Amino acid sequence: MSRIRRSLAIPTPEPELPVFPQQIPSPMAHDQIQDADLFLFDAERLRALASPAIVRRGIAYFKENRVTDLGWVGEGVWAAVEGSRPGRYQVDISFDEEAELVVDCDCPFDWEPACKHAVATLLRRWLR
Repeated sequence: MSRIRRSLAIPTPEPELPVFPQQIPSPMAHDQIQDADLFLFDAERLRALASPAIVRRGIAYFKENRVTDLGWVGEGVWAAVEGSRPGRYQVDISFDEEAELVVDCDCPFDWEPACKHAVATLLRRWLR
């Protein structure tokens, strides 16, 4: 199966905005969050990345602990995520030189810039 590379320019988070929707607890105080962390995704940034249905599925995957492995390579993050089919999908998320998000997942979904596996990975990465 070929890997699908997606790229999307998204705004960087504003320091005064909440980091996530209310139903997802913050593991640290807002003043402890580094402004330069491009992996912080509030509800607005998640909506820019994927449709509401994909975001909901990604949140469900995160809550079901389907992100089984998580690691960092340089400025990017990789993960193995259990999908609805047997096996795990490999997800790589990074930012290019223009600070555009680059999502690479080997799942067959390619209708939006990010899939549910990428959303679950972003949530797991932030709540590490």
